[in-house]
Amino acid sequence: MKALKYFTFLFLLPLIVNMQGDNPDSSETDIKIAGGEGSYAYVSRGCEGEILQKEKVDFKDVGFSLDHKFKSPVQVGLRGGNVWEINRFTFDQGYSTNKNISNLYINPELSLEWEYFGIGAGFFSAQKDLYWRDIGPARNFPSGHLRIGEPRFYFSTHLMESVPLYSGGGYLNLGIGRKASRKFSYWLGWGINGPYDTGGFLIKTDFEFTKNWQLNLAGRLGGSQGISENAVSLGLSYRIITK
Repeated sequence: MKALKYFTFLFLLPLIVNMQGDNPDSSETDIKIAGGEGSYAYVSRGCEGEILQKEKVDFKDVGFSLDHKFKSPVQVGLRGGNVWEINRFTFDQGYSTNKNISNLYINPELSLEWEYFGIGAGFFSAQKDLYWRDIGPARNFPSGHLRIGEPRFYFSTHLMESVPLYSGGGYLNLGIGRKASRKFSYWLGWGINGPYDTGGFLIKTDFEFTKNWQLNLAGRLGGSQGISENAVSLGLSYRIITK
């Protein structure tokens, strides 16, 4: 039934992140809140890559973002949220155990956004360790993004910018976005593990139902070692444009 729910969200309402205002001579503030759930595979491997232990970790998460773009290309942003991981495998003082973990995080960022190009960098800090297969446990990471192309069609990659962090796409993703109509945009890409054990397909959609309000949906589809690495999130955004 969970798989059916993920597929329903993936194919019904394909969300773009960080849409720019139509008027470059105006400043803009975007506020977003979102929540989601999913699961990933926590896999322990030996020196030669053999599987030592594998566990399914279910999670729920919430997140927010606050971005303000000035009349110049300068944009400042703040993201944050909380992740609840259920039955996560940990290794402490020579003993393995499974724990339920709650983890708060915060992420300030500064970026430059032109019509055909955007780049940003920030600092991500979590209350407790996050796990990334290729890096290991850490609480502090760089964050950032790169965009090439205008909102109608562009390529972008994002590091530690998903809202929420897990169900919104994971740690690192890249893909192509398109503004299909005045009210509907989508982004299709690939999540490069973290916290997931392997990569997975991502779809994000943004549906504008009034001038200021947007409905945001995101989905992830993947798996590792027979364990589902799927997620879905739902968000609401509000845009304030100042002349």
